[in-house]
Amino acid sequence: MIAWLALALAAQDVDELLRRLDDESIEARTEAADLLLRRGAAVTPALEKARAEARGELRERLGGLLERVRERERLAALLRPATRITLAADRAPLKEVVERLGARAPTPVEVAPEAAGRPVTVALRDVPFWRALEEICAAAGDVRIEPGELGVRIVPGRPGAVPRTNFDAFQVRLEGIYAVEVAELGTADRLRQTMVKLRACWEKGTRPSRVRAVLERFEEDGGKNALDGLDARPEAQSILREPGVGEELTLSFTGVPSEGAAKAALRAAVEVDFVLRWAEVTLPAPWTEGQARECPEFGVRVLDIDRVAGQLSFNLYVYPKAKPAAADVGAVLSVRDDAGKWTDSSFWSAGRAGDGVIVTGVVMTGAERPLKELRLRVPVEVHTERMTLDLPEVPLR
Repeated sequence: MIAWLALALAAQDVDELLRRLDDESIEARTEAADLLLRRGAAVTPALEKARAEARGELRERLGGLLERVRERERLAALLRPATRITLAADRAPLKEVVERLGARAPTPVEVAPEAAGRPVTVALRDVPFWRALEEICAAAGDVRIEPGELGVRIVPGRPGAVPRTNFDAFQVRLEGIYAVEVAELGTADRLRQTMVKLRACWEKGTRPSRVRAVLERFEEDGGKNALDGLDARPEAQSILREPGVGEELTLSFTGVPSEGAAKAALRAAVEVDFVLRWAEVTLPAPWTEGQARECPEFGVRVLDIDRVAGQLSFNLYVYPKAKPAAADVGAVLSVRDDAGKWTDSSFWSAGRAGDGVIVTGVVMTGAERPLKELRLRVPVEVHTERMTLDLPEVPLR
């Protein structure tokens, strides 16, 4: 099926790909949509014509695909496209194949010495980076991908041992499920929890501002849904400052799997945000409680601020104006000294309050230079890539 569609693409048979969008096979429809998306704006006229003539579910499907094509074209100048790998090898050493891959992809990949000489035979044509890595590992046999913060390492191990899903330029992996006992500080109380660790991966050069995950399903083989009765679905997020190739997120909830449960169905929704446009406000020193500044998109009011022992600690109230600002989606806080040097906040957090958020943070400033301004940059236009890790069976033992 996939080979047939690739031939259709090579022959530039857009009409045939459009017909495949009405196929009964979900796989055929998905592959056809992916091939059309990769053609970009060139297929827009054909999509518009087909949508005008279609009815019912096919019309909606074509309309959704048309929107995705237009959105990709709009983002093309702002977000780097996924790397596509074309590579062939006939019993070449794994290390050599990975070096050839590295010449085509920006993400660093290292091979463990004990796996370097494994023979690899592959024929990859226009394959996304993460899938190319998986096919190379499958061809080598008994090796697996181990993503880190700054690159990827290939090590000995069963390649299918880690549940994961690829989404073009991204991969979402289940790193583990753990039952833990948490002590409440200052008491003898113990709380039993389940922790689900995920890792979202992307290519080097991709610069997301935030990654967020929500656990939507955790249903044991006996039928018990561990999320029933919770006030909200477990979620976790990370604000990303340094460039890397992935981020680990831990989703936790009260309770542990039943004693007899051997497996569970798990589903997690993952969002990766990219800031397309920022707005900013600066507050001049000296800072005082109640001091406020606004820009067209949002305003800032000082709740309290203090400089002690070379660090500036603060609580700010950030509220939206013309368009909801997202201070909990990758805001950047900085201070400027009298020499004009800007220093970013070393850490910060944000919590919802009414229509806005309360931002709490610390900036390490040193003890010498006078401080002149505090700057808050907030994303006001954000593109979100959404993915779902849907695993019907995950071992619990």
